[in-house]
Amino acid sequence: MGETPFIFLQNKKVGIFIKTKFHMPIKGEYKDISETPDKVFAEGTVGPGFVIEPEEGKVYAPFRGTVSVLFPGGHAVGLKDPKGLEVLIHIGLDTVNMKGEGFTTHVSQNEVVKKGALLVEFDIEKIKEKADSVMSPVAFSGHESLEVLKSKEKDGRAHLKIEVK
Repeated sequence: MGETPFIFLQNKKVGIFIKTKFHMPIKGEYKDISETPDKVFAEGTVGPGFVIEPEEGKVYAPFRGTVSVLFPGGHAVGLKDPKGLEVLIHIGLDTVNMKGEGFTTHVSQNEVVKKGALLVEFDIEKIKEKADSVMSPVAFSGHESLEVLKSKEKDGRAHLKIEVK
């Protein structure tokens, strides 16, 4: 079965480490968030993380948690796990201007979801046609750095062991 991937994160406010499982929410190649073609994400303003080049138009919950924010139109979703880890999954860049066209949400704000739950479906071709980029940032809010310690792939999605500080 292999090693279970974990995230180790240090909560800046209280200086403790939190351990939780994390699976990449979108199938596709991932890179460091600095390679995002959007300055706000690339400079880490939203937080450290990754950018994914989607291979399919589905976003899954990377861990069990609560939908902390669901942007109108479904172009972005935020999750928070019970230990305080917060992640923002932004589908494409400048997709807010699509006003929901090409997005189908399967969750609502404040809903508790299981790891692997389908959160949003999106039309990759429509995003390529109407937005700046299909590249999808995944940012860990409220943290300063991220290091990938181990990576493996299963079902086309990365399963990572990372440290977020």
